[in-house]
Amino acid sequence: MWGNRGYNVPPLVTVVVPTCNRPLLLRRALYSLLLQIDPPSFEIVVADGCPSPKTKAVVEDIARHVEKRGAEITYVARKTRGPSQTKNLGLEHARGKLIGILDDDNILLPYALTLATRVIDETGANIVVGYTVSTLTYSTKVFGVSDSPLQLLRYEDYLCGRVGGEFWGLINYSAISNNDLKFFPHSLFAAEKILYVQQWRMLKKVVYMHVPLELYEERTSSVTRPDSKGALNPRRFALIALDYINYLKFLGSELKNARCYDQLCTILRRLYTLTKLLGVREGASTALHLMLHEKCYRSIPLSLISSNLKIKTFLTRVQSILQMYKSVKKAKNIKENLTVTKIIHMSKKCYMDCKNNNIVTLIKCVNMCMKKQGIKAP
Repeated sequence: MWGNRGYNVPPLVTVVVPTCNRPLLLRRALYSLLLQIDPPSFEIVVADGCPSPKTKAVVEDIARHVEKRGAEITYVARKTRGPSQTKNLGLEHARGKLIGILDDDNILLPYALTLATRVIDETGANIVVGYTVSTLTYSTKVFGVSDSPLQLLRYEDYLCGRVGGEFWGLINYSAISNNDLKFFPHSLFAAEKILYVQQWRMLKKVVYMHVPLELYEERTSSVTRPDSKGALNPRRFALIALDYINYLKFLGSELKNARCYDQLCTILRRLYTLTKLLGVREGASTALHLMLHEKCYRSIPLSLISSNLKIKTFLTRVQSILQMYKSVKKAKNIKENLTVTKIIHMSKKCYMDCKNNNIVTLIKCVNMCMKKQGIKAP
């Protein structure tokens, strides 16, 4: 642990940064935390799930600048079996009342911690989130929100998929009485949505502020994009299918109780398609049986239940890949004119120009300023 405050004095905020063999990206993420404007007392916990000397060297180098910024940084390393376990490693060492998670390939905008903690103070919210922006397209995937500066989000809307996308925010961990809801399920590859849904249900008061808080790295080579080489990787299909199965396992009864029939049917349709693509007949037939049982068959395209399902699905996917290549070309043109460094600089200027307003006007002012610079709001 490095920093300028005594270890017995817990900070207000802990930012957990999970990482695995990406020292260059990690350095950029950590610098974004050190560039925070007038931040509350905070600590950085770097959780290294693939321990390496290069990663530790980056943290030690950043630690030299931590004391000047009034923060602390802790490095913990242990071989883990996936993102969820790496995040849990960091959460085990978190001491702050409010906790946020920053992936090592993402960047926190300079006003994020200040705005988020101020909204919590003034609204009494247990969770505060803002939208995130892709570094490839400079747009967001958040949906279901209005352009009101501050708004309450309902747990049922998040559960049912009426509100969603890429958010970043802080969670009041001191208000979570159930210790199981402080950590991601260990058995899952990516369990963010499952844990967040359960936390939203318990903490109830979730406030969304209509302003960008984070840049998330979206590369053309990422397996999460349908135009990448890894998009048709069977392992990726298997992991996604496993996520859907676990989502139903943990939240299936809640989806039924909240009458989230559209969301339930969507998950089952996707699971059916994935299991057929993987050639897992038992899984596909089980998913189809569930769909019929839940009366989702009305919304299933007939082509999915044909003997040529695999061929037709791949043809559809190839068409979507061709469409995506067109959008990637546009995105590259945007990126030439709007760099990450420029966004960080202009976001700092936007905040400084707006900071003397009340919280509602401040959020509205910053968001409008960022939109003028090319950031696309939800």
